[in-house]
Amino acid sequence: MSRRVLTATAFVAAAFVLPVAAEEEGPGGDEIVEFDEPAVIVQPWVPPEVIEEVEPEYPPERYDEGLDVKVIIRVEIDENGDVTKAYVFNSGGAGFDEAALAAARRWKFKPALEDGEPVESFAMIYVVFEKTTIPLWEERSFGNVEEEPND
Repeated sequence: MSRRVLTATAFVAAAFVLPVAAEEEGPGGDEIVEFDEPAVIVQPWVPPEVIEEVEPEYPPERYDEGLDVKVIIRVEIDENGDVTKAYVFNSGGAGFDEAALAAARRWKFKPALEDGEPVESFAMIYVVFEKTTIPLWEERSFGNVEEEPND
């Protein structure tokens, strides 16, 4: 298993509640402002938000190399938050690209919003493979564990 993947979609969406003002002219020409009821102002565009990550596996055919590798994946996201397409934006090499793509295609997002409505969007996913993430169960010949060392 690899370490947690990082994503560049860590933005916080915000909506502001502001009162609606009714303007009148007061005595002496001064402007009087009265607040009737609150109005909600929705941020015009809110980026997608990750709700489910899938961690890629370190490619078994690359274990012996013990490389630390970064792959950047660009994903297209539909109005439901599903990944519809995934592309390698920055390659990490054979095996790593395929593992990163397979995992990225299974991510789930809260969709981007435009004027409060879900819209298609894209996100960049940074996948880091580290040699410390190579599984310990990898088959290697270490000898018989039960044997006593010879002095």
